[in-house]
Amino acid sequence: MHAEAVELISAFMGHARSDKLRFVESEALRLVSDLHGRILRPRIPFQRRPALQDELETVIERDRETFFPALWVSGFNGNGRKTLVRELFRSIAANSHAVEVLIDETSLPEQILMRIESQYSGLLKPELLQRVKESRGASPEDVARVIERLSADNRYVLLQQSRLYEERVRIPEWVDETIAALAPGTLPKLVVISQLRTTEEQREALADRLAACDIPGMIPSEASDFAWKVIRAFGDGNDWWNDEAVDRIVDATTGKPELIITVIKQAAKLDNVDKLDDILGRETKRFSDTLTHIIGYAMQQLADDEPAQRTLRFLLDVSPIAREDIQAFLGIEESVSSLLVRLIDLGMIERSDAGLFRVSPLISNRLNGELIAPSLLATHHEDMQRFAEAGLDVDGDELGYVRIEAKIQAELLAGKTELSEDVAEFASVAHFLSVGIRLYNASRWSDAEPLLRQAFDNRQRFSLNAQTEAGRFYGLVCIKLKNKEEFDRAFNAMNSLTNPGRLPFISKVNGTGSSSVTGRRQWDFSTSHGTMPRRRETGTGRRRF
Repeated sequence: MHAEAVELISAFMGHARSDKLRFVESEALRLVSDLHGRILRPRIPFQRRPALQDELETVIERDRETFFPALWVSGFNGNGRKTLVRELFRSIAANSHAVEVLIDETSLPEQILMRIESQYSGLLKPELLQRVKESRGASPEDVARVIERLSADNRYVLLQQSRLYEERVRIPEWVDETIAALAPGTLPKLVVISQLRTTEEQREALADRLAACDIPGMIPSEASDFAWKVIRAFGDGNDWWNDEAVDRIVDATTGKPELIITVIKQAAKLDNVDKLDDILGRETKRFSDTLTHIIGYAMQQLADDEPAQRTLRFLLDVSPIAREDIQAFLGIEESVSSLLVRLIDLGMIERSDAGLFRVSPLISNRLNGELIAPSLLATHHEDMQRFAEAGLDVDGDELGYVRIEAKIQAELLAGKTELSEDVAEFASVAHFLSVGIRLYNASRWSDAEPLLRQAFDNRQRFSLNAQTEAGRFYGLVCIKLKNKEEFDRAFNAMNSLTNPGRLPFISKVNGTGSSSVTGRRQWDFSTSHGTMPRRRETGTGRRRF
């Protein structure tokens, strides 16, 4: 179903479900009216990719009777990984349903368990809190048991890696333990989607449990066929479409289905083919330049749409987010459905099947630099403060836990020293680490320090990679704040995890000190400066809140 129809049905159900305490007749009727005018809009076409589909069906077969319980799908954002996974399950289990969950390097088993469970439990808030308390300290095997239970109900978990600050950081090692605890069966039970491929160590350790496949962009012939399908669906009947224009789009997007859709939807508003360069830029061999042009063109279309810009700024900082909370953030009474549909059609945001929104991962890093106007940032600060102070009603909401996590993010980013009663008992050390990293990246070091300190002091809760991140960023913020004693504590703790003198966060710090004979770096804290582990793209700007 087209994104508009799905979004409007979701909004309608939020007002019209019989198990909801509040029924707003006027809002429900308005949504039905909107839906009537939009539901016949065409859906995004599907392009068969026979070689890849055959490969997926082959790699997941463990033997003639069973499938591997887990599938790791790698490839760049925008290559159509989720679409191919959905088609795979349609071919082997037509009635299966995905439970989509985001994961990053700081995620704990208890968080992922609750993100999975909350999508089908619909618990009242007191029950949800009790379940959160019961899940404290959950093990990878506990997550596996929930996945097994879902599989028995013809559901599979789609675990998609989200970028906290860079793509090259791997998801937590405990996910491998979850995979190892899954039993082979008549259907795959867990799909991991990541830009990173499996390691040799993973493949050896999980040889009997994990299949893997890398998804490239479409080959030119597939991409051209797909582009013409999208043109027929969304090209608005323009007679200027031709093979040259399609070839130009295919080359510029490097065969990424997500971008082909975005460009064609944007180009459908043009009055002649010569203006295609307004979207794609002049001929260039650098994909990054093309992407920058596409984002820039979309932002031109939103130049006078303040609510859309405020929404994008919010989604860059707090994600994923439910429609109701976007409306609360903007502080408006009317529905935000049309606004969200516009942002989806421009390729700026994406919507999960569960009804959660986030900025498209393909563009999030570059989009940040487009949303730094002082007036927008000032409004954003006010919006965030208001949203952080607002109440939150999640009783019976299948997205209740994820909405609470978004509120935790917002309150911490707004600079609150104490979380509100609505969410305080739901917070975990993983929330402190992830928000602390974002605050560090925004140069808000004084706000980041207490969160990173809590994460560092409780680092044993994390797997090794996340422990390293906790130590690295705590060490960096200590350098920024010239706290040599705490820096030494972080350094010594990280030394016990890695080779002496080769700490990940030390190797990324610019300073004026020199190495001692033991390999330990001596820092002059009057001039030292910490940096992010990887320099951002030139021109993206610094994130601010």
